[in-house]
Amino acid sequence: MVYVASGMICTYSQTFGRTAKPFMPLLGETFEYLTKNIKFYGEAVSYDPPVVALNIESEFYNINRVAQPNLKFNGTSIAVIDHNITEFVIKTTGERDSERFTSTNANLKVGNIFGIGSRYIKP
Repeated sequence: MVYVASGMICTYSQTFGRTAKPFMPLLGETFEYLTKNIKFYGEAVSYDPPVVALNIESEFYNINRVAQPNLKFNGTSIAVIDHNITEFVIKTTGERDSERFTSTNANLKVGNIFGIGSRYIKP
C-alpha cells in the first residue's frame, strides 16, 4: 500500500505550484530513463488531443499510465479535466499473486489567469 500511496501522490507533485504551460514533446518522441533498479519509458502518443503514455518498471512494482487532459476555458479560469488511468501492479512471488490497483486524478481549476495577482490551482 505504501507503493500505491506514493505513486498516487507523485502524480500531483508535478502540478503543485506550477501554473505555466507544461512541456509537450513532439509526436512520437520517446523518453527513456534507465537505471539499475528502474526503467521509465514515456511517449507522446497523440498531439491533438494530447495523449501521453508512460510505463515504469521495477523489481517490486510496475506503473502504467495514459494521460489525456482536456482543457475548458471559463472566462477567467481554465478547468483541467484529466481523463487518465493509472494502474499500479505490486509484484509478489508469482504473476497470479500480483496486486493491481487503478486510480484516476481529480479535476483541477487554474484560476486568476487574466486578473491582478498570482495564479492559483485548486481541485
